[in-house]
Order: sequence, then C-alpha cells, then structure tokens
Amino acid sequence: MPTRAMIDPVESLAMNLFRRDHPDRLWSLSVAPDPEAGASAEERSLYRCFARAQLAERTARPRPASVHVLHAQ
Repeated sequence: MPTRAMIDPVESLAMNLFRRDHPDRLWSLSVAPDPEAGASAEERSLYRCFARAQLAERTARPRPASVHVLHAQ
C-alpha cells in the first residue's frame, strides 16, 4: 500500500474530497468490504478532476503578500 508521501497531490486531494463527501465509503475498492462501499472508477475520475481544478486554481491565484502592521507609538 502506498504511503501518503508516495501519492501525488491530485490523488491525495481527490481522496480527501471523497472522504469529506462520503465519510461512510472508501476510496479504494480493493479494501472495501463490498462494491457499494468503495468509490467507483467514475467517482474516482470525477474527484480527480475536482482536485486538479482546485490545485490549478490555487497555483493560478497570486499568494497574498505578508502584511506586517506597524503601530505608531
């Protein structure tokens, strides 16, 4: 079984999004107790698309500059 460090960011985010939306189901069919308990190939593909879009949006958006407020004394 791959460790989290070995999983690419898209797959990791897709798994987390699926887990958030379906807390009673598993991402992997291989460890699911029955086929209904695991994500279908179509669901995994859809969640990977969601993850790619979110990651692309994060990288396209400029990061806010650190703002340090100086108080006049």
